[in-house]
Amino acid sequence: VSFGRGLRSETRVLDLFKDSNGKIWVAASDLGLGVIDQTGKLKWLSPNKGLKGRVFSVVEDGQKKLWVATSQGLFTYQSGFFREVASTQFKNLYLRKLFLRPSGEPVLVTSSSGYFRLEGERWLHYECLDNELANNIFAYVENEEGRVWVGTLGGLFQVQEGKFYPVNFNGQKISHPVYLIMPDREGGYWIGTNKGIYHWDKQHLRHFDQSLGLAGDEINRSAGFIDSQGNLWIGTNNGVSCYQPEEDISEEELPLPLVELREVKVGTKSHPPFQPLSLKFNENDLIFGFRIISFVDEKKIKYRTRLLGFESEWSEFRPLRELEEGYTNLPPGKYQFQIQAQNVWGRWSEVISSAPIVIHRAFWTTWWFIVLLALLGMGVYFVIFQAVTSRRYAQKLKVLVEARTKELARSLQEKEALLQEIHHRVKNNLQVISSLLYLQAKKIKDEQDRAIFEESRHRIQAMALTHEILYSSDRLDQVSAANYLQRIIDALFRSYLGKSTRIKGEVKIDKNLYISLDEALPCGLIVNELVSNALKHAFPGQREGKIKVWCTGETAPDSQGEKQGVLVVEDDGVGVPPDFELNNNLGLGLKMVYNLVRQLEGEIEIKRERGTAFIIRFPLGRKKS
Repeated sequence: VSFGRGLRSETRVLDLFKDSNGKIWVAASDLGLGVIDQTGKLKWLSPNKGLKGRVFSVVEDGQKKLWVATSQGLFTYQSGFFREVASTQFKNLYLRKLFLRPSGEPVLVTSSSGYFRLEGERWLHYECLDNELANNIFAYVENEEGRVWVGTLGGLFQVQEGKFYPVNFNGQKISHPVYLIMPDREGGYWIGTNKGIYHWDKQHLRHFDQSLGLAGDEINRSAGFIDSQGNLWIGTNNGVSCYQPEEDISEEELPLPLVELREVKVGTKSHPPFQPLSLKFNENDLIFGFRIISFVDEKKIKYRTRLLGFESEWSEFRPLRELEEGYTNLPPGKYQFQIQAQNVWGRWSEVISSAPIVIHRAFWTTWWFIVLLALLGMGVYFVIFQAVTSRRYAQKLKVLVEARTKELARSLQEKEALLQEIHHRVKNNLQVISSLLYLQAKKIKDEQDRAIFEESRHRIQAMALTHEILYSSDRLDQVSAANYLQRIIDALFRSYLGKSTRIKGEVKIDKNLYISLDEALPCGLIVNELVSNALKHAFPGQREGKIKVWCTGETAPDSQGEKQGVLVVEDDGVGVPPDFELNNNLGLGLKMVYNLVRQLEGEIEIKRERGTAFIIRFPLGRKKS
């Protein structure tokens, strides 16, 4: 039939349908909808009849109502005019094709949203929720019992209670695109895909492709037809094929595959497969060589194997690629290898079995070795008995030693408790002295004398703080430098400044630094003297500034890994006089600092950049003389 136009895009016919009056309706995309009457004359329906868009598909339902799917929606044809089905469900969807149910109701498949089925007055939507490819539908078929198959971009699916399930043909599935589903006259189905066409005869799934005479491997959409003679016509990407059942080979005529076991490899040695084998425990890696021959399309031979004694179930179907099957690290036991092949029709060959193969146990698992081992165990038991007898005496000595150790530990705990009590009493006595000095200072009117009392009280408080920390600590031989020095500095700032904030304090002390009692008292007094001097003399006339104190531990230079402490007290005040010499111009406080540094076996350095900085270095952990 000539359309009378030259453009290929305008002459693309997407669907044909013969109605109840014998007319053939033509869905021809851009050309619109045409109808061929009984005389063979083609007539195109005018666009002013209400049909809009490119025409994709056309069917007539059981009520003789014509349905047309276009790029603009779904339309019905009644009384010579098209009316659009007003449903928002179809909006913005590609309505690919219309199909009919056995009861005559239309079914509309889409390219991205599953399919719609008219049930009564409503269009019900069926969509796959877990596989987007299954919603791109090309084919739909429903049998008299209501079973629904859909051919999709993701394969062949069956729809049950609104859910999509892959169709299972005796363990085989079709998971590549399905463009055609067509029932035959015997109750089977032809299923066209992009990899040939399948035939399901209700018992076997057979596959046809170019190797079996098909013109092309990709079946065109809906391109299948069974003529009045029973011939199947199939349109492919490479031409048209015709399948004539009477010319095909039946299952009974096609010989079964021939399976041959060729060898059994144990390590590098090859053995005949039908000769019984007796192997050592370490000869437990077996490889079975075989070959399979078929007389039709050997590329589609499948086979399965199992090793009786190791597994009872057959393996999965496998294509014939490797001609051997291997097993490694088999335990001792009796084994027999079996193999079976399947031809293109799905018929299985006879089961081919190897001769029995026995892998023996290692000698150390035999009964005589176990008896020998038992005798040896009895000898070992006698030796152990002698050793245990000797150890009992040692256990008695151990009990005596542990008892003595507990007594020494108890004595040590008593001494530690006594030492803590001494620290507690020393701290109390020093606080009493501090309180007496405070009361006496209040009665003194001379400012210089009162300052001497206050300085003495601060020194005594620094010593008392050491004993207070040792009393409350779990260890009596060392204190935390950060806790100890911070509390001294906080007390000095409260004493000299009260609530004033004109002088800021910045303290950076290593929290992991611990110092012994021999180091704690001198360090506390040094910090007390240097911070007190800075608070009293570095910032005259309500001058603002900052006092920095930091202390850390480091590896001493030019030493064998010995640790040293570094204590720095600096301020940004007026600084010391230019003619100040550490060894000559020392007041009482600095003389005390100088002597305390000597007591620590350390050294002191003074820097005059932007104020005054005292840098003191002393060895850590060394017993002070």
